[in-house]
Amino acid sequence: MAEVRSVGEGEHDDNRRAIIDLTTGGRHSRAWLDRMVAFSRRESTQEAFAGAVESWVGDDYLGEVGRPETPVACLVGETDPALSAEVMRQSWMQIYPDVTLVELPHCGHYPMHETPVWLATRMEAFLAEH
Repeated sequence: MAEVRSVGEGEHDDNRRAIIDLTTGGRHSRAWLDRMVAFSRRESTQEAFAGAVESWVGDDYLGEVGRPETPVACLVGETDPALSAEVMRQSWMQIYPDVTLVELPHCGHYPMHETPVWLATRMEAFLAEH
């Protein structure tokens, strides 16, 4: 699994591939990673890519949303070291009082690409319960 040194490195395909590989647990093929890099390039800009990480690290979500009572499903991939279940326990679950944490098996940071049917099933189950 490749090491990622900084978010800005996402501007180069090899570095963006390394970020995707890291956040999916280093378990997908080079062909899948190449498709994800191409998808990322096609569907986002470098500014959006860098801004997403800056927002996650720097924005004060608690200050912006307060403590909403809305039930929230927090779905995380079991092989995503960046946004793991433990990270969610220390972040989102501290903000929202009514959180259901669901760890998606055999999945990293991109469940909509890695396990789409399982993701949709979990989302539908949560919505049916609430």
